[in-house]
Amino acid sequence: MARAQHLGRVKRRTFLANVAAVAAAGDNLYSEDLGDQASGMVVNSEASPDGGHDLLAVVQTASRESSAVHLKSPEGPVLRFLPLPYAVA
Repeated sequence: MARAQHLGRVKRRTFLANVAAVAAAGDNLYSEDLGDQASGMVVNSEASPDGGHDLLAVVQTASRESSAVHLKSPEGPVLRFLPLPYAVA
């Protein structure tokens, strides 16, 4: 909260996503807008009954909005973002 007050806005948020690969907590996430610099991290991951892994990830909001987010490397599997179960439409 202090960062939001002093810097003006929150730059990272937690998102729910699915990826067609094995993901583990601590795996880095990369986006096309930041190149080789990590744009986020997997917080928690669990095998999905629909295939792949569902995960909670902290990602820079600008990267989430402007480009694809990849798992483990800039060329890795692409995350598919899902709506949060408590989000208001």
